[in-house]
Amino acid sequence: MLKLYAFATPNNLKPAILLEELNLPYTLESVNLRQGIEPKGQGF
Repeated sequence: MLKLYAFATPNNLKPAILLEELNLPYTLESVNLRQGIEPKGQGF
């Protein structure tokens, strides 16, 4: 399962639309960039 981190902008919703169209399982994690908090865990 994929974990998609996104902020509420139109460009960040595009990967979610793609995953829906491809019928791939994923979870959407909201990230607030204005608070300067980054998700913990593995990066690229």
